[in-house]
Amino acid sequence: YIFTIVSYLIGVFIFATIVGQVGNVITNRNANRLEFERLLDGAKLYMRHHKVPRAMQRRVQRWYDYSWSRGRIQGGGDINTALGLLPDKLRTELALHVNLLTLKKVSIFKECQPEFLHDLVLKMKAYIFTPGDLICRKGEVAREMFIIADGILEVISETGKVLTTMKAGDFFGEIGILNLDGLNKRTADVRSVGYSELFSLSREDVLMAMKDYPEAQEILQSLGRKRLMDARHTSKSGSSGSSKRGTPSPNKDGGVEDKIDPLKIVSRIKSDVSAIRNAFRRSKGTTKYMETLEQDNFTGRKTD
Repeated sequence: YIFTIVSYLIGVFIFATIVGQVGNVITNRNANRLEFERLLDGAKLYMRHHKVPRAMQRRVQRWYDYSWSRGRIQGGGDINTALGLLPDKLRTELALHVNLLTLKKVSIFKECQPEFLHDLVLKMKAYIFTPGDLICRKGEVAREMFIIADGILEVISETGKVLTTMKAGDFFGEIGILNLDGLNKRTADVRSVGYSELFSLSREDVLMAMKDYPEAQEILQSLGRKRLMDARHTSKSGSSGSSKRGTPSPNKDGGVEDKIDPLKIVSRIKSDVSAIRNAFRRSKGTTKYMETLEQDNFTGRKTD
């Protein structure tokens, strides 16, 4: 009986311990969820108080939900705030483990020293953008460069045309923060297609890191100038091609034709074809006439 009682008590103790641990996990999870919902409720109350449009309210709520599902919001704050509480050494090791691989995939940093990349990794900040968010606008002063960790972005022209798309591993904004040829403003709008996760590096952090690593500074500036020249060449070829294809023709009133009538084009082509045929016929008739004259002259000489 004593053995049975002892076994029973041990089993009850183990069962109580397991139940208690599970309860703690559920409680902590619920506490984090309650804190998250408190943040979300505060944001909703703020938006209702300021009469924010419902479409924007939904976008904000989607951002919160997506950030929670990706583990970007824990314990009432975002991931940047949470990581900032860690000791420097532990934060460095964690940042290197999470972000260094992303930074190495960026073409502009592939030839840089590892120590330079380690310095930059500690200064990277993570952001999440929802579908349709504008990450930067044309004409804005470039204060940071962006690296795409996940998602797809579109580069938009002034007319709303999609110039190109960017995916994970691509980057933009380096020309502005490097201040190449005095360019420190955004050259186009950049929009998020779906949910996108980006890392940013501020201009001050990049310039400060380059002072400590002159070789990396030369590499970044040379690659940045190359990208700038390629961008200018592309824009020039695109503009010249569009001007050749779509040069507006002046009309009789001295204005510019906005639209070209297809019927007029067809009639012009027909008239040009008929003119070519007439010219060809005339040339054939002239050739035959010249041959006849030559034959007459030849026969005349024979009779003489």
